[in-house]
Amino acid sequence: MKFREPDPIVIDGAMLERARGLLEAIAQGTFDRSELLPELDDFVRPEAFVNGAALVSALGTPEAMFAFEKRITADQTSTYFRVRYHKEALTWVVSVDAANRITGLSLRRGPNDTIFGIVWRDVRY
Repeated sequence: MKFREPDPIVIDGAMLERARGLLEAIAQGTFDRSELLPELDDFVRPEAFVNGAALVSALGTPEAMFAFEKRITADQTSTYFRVRYHKEALTWVVSVDAANRITGLSLRRGPNDTIFGIVWRDVRY
């Protein structure tokens, strides 16, 4: 069964460039952890980025990228991007808090098939 490709949405150009830059930094192993929410930075081990670089760089260079969904919750905004590589189309999710610190990054084939992902969830309730 083949699903319909999502329609692009309009987002701020700076956010699109940031999302591209973050994905490229993951692939090249140059991601700047200072962009992470401090709690997420404390939680994620350095190996996650080393492994992420190997997995994401193996996909090659993205051929195209566009935003197709934005979800706003009480503690973060998540923007979903379709990223086309030579052999497949993936979803890149960039989540940020009100201070624009990264609360999550995820590159995936589907909801249950994540290639690279780091996410912070505050479960103190």
